[in-house]
Amino acid sequence: SKGGKFYFGGMDGVTSFFPEDFIHESQSLDAPLQILFYNQFISKTNTLTDLTGELLQSNAIVLKPGDKFFTLRFRLMNFEKEKPSYAYRFDGYDAGWNNVKENSIRISNLPSGNYTLHIKGQNHQGKWSTRELVIPVTVQAPFYQNPWIIAGATGGVAIFAFGFFRWNTRK
Repeated sequence: SKGGKFYFGGMDGVTSFFPEDFIHESQSLDAPLQILFYNQFISKTNTLTDLTGELLQSNAIVLKPGDKFFTLRFRLMNFEKEKPSYAYRFDGYDAGWNNVKENSIRISNLPSGNYTLHIKGQNHQGKWSTRELVIPVTVQAPFYQNPWIIAGATGGVAIFAFGFFRWNTRK
């Protein structure tokens, strides 16, 4: 109608409404984030490998010693024309959120340890998605950083030094 009201007729009568009655001004967005693909550089084979299936199945990222980086691509499933923006953070590493305009991140040089990767999306109106991607990330330490190896090497050096000192004093 001229006043902006919509009318729809059907078998049971006529339905009418104003479209603005369906617009809710909330500060949140209930659109999920979806993983599109995940690539990881595997040092053993010296190749960039698509591990999307493994990530979707296990919902965890494991970096072995020497694995240099990984790339994760995701998408906010809000189906709007305008491009959303994103933010991510690693619990236990980042102090705050890292904002990115693209729907992918490339992470390299994480120190060994256990982290939790959080990714959230924001639509063009500035509303953040209430649903985040939450992925545990484990960066394994090289074998020589294992506490048992360090203790064994320290003990070996101490025994060798003690033996050398005893041999030298006998001589």
